[in-house]
Amino acid sequence: MIKLQNSHVVQITKGADKTDWSVQENETNNELFVLPKHYTDSEVFHIMDTMKEYELVAFNRGIEFQKGKQNAVLNDTIKANEKVISFLKGENNKLASALDNIHKR
Repeated sequence: MIKLQNSHVVQITKGADKTDWSVQENETNNELFVLPKHYTDSEVFHIMDTMKEYELVAFNRGIEFQKGKQNAVLNDTIKANEKVISFLKGENNKLASALDNIHKR
């Protein structure tokens, strides 16, 4: 789960007093981090939008990295299996020749 993509901000106002901005997960309301109370609504939402954008970019880069890593692992496995198949084809040909020689006797 990408936590910031599924988050909200909370600030409690009591008269003239305001609390710090609390950034929380949507489902659990677990606090992810705090922003200072002197930030305006527009500043907080700009920060959140920017952070969500970078989080999504980082998440997608991580997926791309893992796909590339997985492809490298699979390519190595394919190459190893091709070597085994090539060796087994050679052994199969030797066996076929040996059986053919026995059959011709």
